[in-house]
Amino acid sequence: MRTIKAPSVSVIPRALGYGNVQPGNVWEAVAEEDTNPPAAEAAPAH
Repeated sequence: MRTIKAPSVSVIPRALGYGNVQPGNVWEAVAEEDTNPPAAEAAPAH
């Protein structure tokens, strides 16, 4: 999993607007599960 560091800031995000809007982009995705991972990457058993 990739992560990025973000600094802590003391602002409150706020947006005001009126009227109808439409999305600029629509993303659709289907999650896939690897049912047979390589032995080196397998999660340890609990």
